[in-house]
Amino acid sequence: MSRRAAKVTLSPAQHRILERFSRSRTLNASLVERSRVLLLASEGRETLSIAQTLGVDRQRVRRWRNRWSETLSGRLTQLEEQEGVDEDVLTAAIEEALSDEPRSGAPPVFTAEQEERVRALACRNPSEFGRPQSHWTRALLVQEAIQQGIVESVSVAEVGRWLKKGASSRTASGTG
Repeated sequence: MSRRAAKVTLSPAQHRILERFSRSRTLNASLVERSRVLLLASEGRETLSIAQTLGVDRQRVRRWRNRWSETLSGRLTQLEEQEGVDEDVLTAAIEEALSDEPRSGAPPVFTAEQEERVRALACRNPSEFGRPQSHWTRALLVQEAIQQGIVESVSVAEVGRWLKKGASSRTASGTG
């Protein structure tokens, strides 16, 4: 018994935006792939054909066909019909609609701003903060970040991960 593939219909503006997404080299790869799925589906291609063309499994193609036809298409069409909505707004809405849904799990403990402030702190001299040391250690950074109220508490290992991620240690640029 075969399943009936969900029909994907696109407005001209939606088609233009998805076409642009499908050729993007800067967007997340999953958005590019989902755009291609929807464009091929809108041409009337079958799920198996789309899956083979894109090198993905049928379930992924089916999931995005269904999601588009059941919820996204109607929501985006309503948005397009609102007065004063330009293509930039529609582009942002489509990008959001094709993005991953939030995953389960604990929310992040630290904000990106906190991480960035600690990395910025590491780029300054400890003497600027009345410390006699000539270089930061991760433990000193933790102490200073807490003292400045950037974080309530943080582990030395976490600060090390932030520095590695940002490559902001004072020696990173010199040892390249």
